[in-house]
Amino acid sequence: MCRKGLLLSKSYLLGEGLAGYVAQTGEAILIPKALPEDIRAMSNPVFHADLDHVDIYYGALFMPLISEGKILGVLGITRNRPGCPYTIDDQTFMQDIAHRAAQTTTNARLYRDAQRHAKNLEALHAIDAAITSSFDLRAILNVVVSQTIAQLGVDAAAVLLLNPDTHTLSYAAGYGFRGKTIERERVRLGVGYAVLDRF
Repeated sequence: MCRKGLLLSKSYLLGEGLAGYVAQTGEAILIPKALPEDIRAMSNPVFHADLDHVDIYYGALFMPLISEGKILGVLGITRNRPGCPYTIDDQTFMQDIAHRAAQTTTNARLYRDAQRHAKNLEALHAIDAAITSSFDLRAILNVVVSQTIAQLGVDAAAVLLLNPDTHTLSYAAGYGFRGKTIERERVRLGVGYAVLDRF
């Protein structure tokens, strides 16, 4: 019997295995009906890693998911049913499904990007509102920190302000740090990650 899921249970590099080959070339692979040894004999060695995991292999069809000229992934189906090989009609039908799946994936990504953009605009608006409604620098920087944490999903953030006389950066606002050590930090320019070439 075909060991279910093995072809889909790993990640593939482009060009690796059946799915990787389809993703790299954009070409569909249709294997109507064959045993593993038959496929191995007629296939490129790049496919052999997949075939090692299959006992009986009656048919396979791998279609590229293409949207706007870009390959987004691969749709693969297998059939372990004697006397019922895949046909060109199956491939045509799967091409339609693959096209719709690719378009759905693109739409989902566009929606996700639009949501992220809207949240970014909300964060910038909140920072603008804090700037226009207060002269308290610490309050404004606290809004900057909170929006940074919310939008980027980070655990901690801090603002270090430059003292041009001492050439040091010192803590002005922050959130998420376990202790108070950072509030006492004084970082000289050119030391650590906070490096400025000009001031």
